[in-house]
Amino acid sequence: MGVTELETPPDQRTFNEHANKPSFLAGLYRGDWAIEKVTWPTVDISIAAAPRPDAPDRYWLRCDFANFAADAPTGTPWDPDNDTTLGPDKRPKGDDVGTVYRVDWEEGRALYVAYDRIALAGHQNWVTEHPRTAWNGTQDLTWWVLRIWELLNSDDYLGI
Repeated sequence: MGVTELETPPDQRTFNEHANKPSFLAGLYRGDWAIEKVTWPTVDISIAAAPRPDAPDRYWLRCDFANFAADAPTGTPWDPDNDTTLGPDKRPKGDDVGTVYRVDWEEGRALYVAYDRIALAGHQNWVTEHPRTAWNGTQDLTWWVLRIWELLNSDDYLGI
């Protein structure tokens, strides 16, 4: 183990390991997602979305990966051009998509899903009600990003 590895926090080492797994790298190479910026524990990730009229081809999340993977990340829908939380008029729409990207809960600072740390903390019942999508600490970075990619590439996604 090198000196820099010893200086790297355990949660960041776990993130780095996950980001170098073949499954995550495959998504990078396909263009499904990208790590845009890392200022640990904050990581900006962009995720490709299905083509829709007048909608962006990618959405950004400013994520907090503190204590990853024991704790789920939390992702704030992000506007990289203005370096601020993504406004309601720029958020992805759809029945399920709109619920996940809602702005009327937690001031829009987190995704409203069982794999987001902030949402899960306020909805402990989701662990038993949504066992397939509730973060339990055994999932990896690919699993987390893939949930969001699937949502943004579903028939439910309507654009903005």
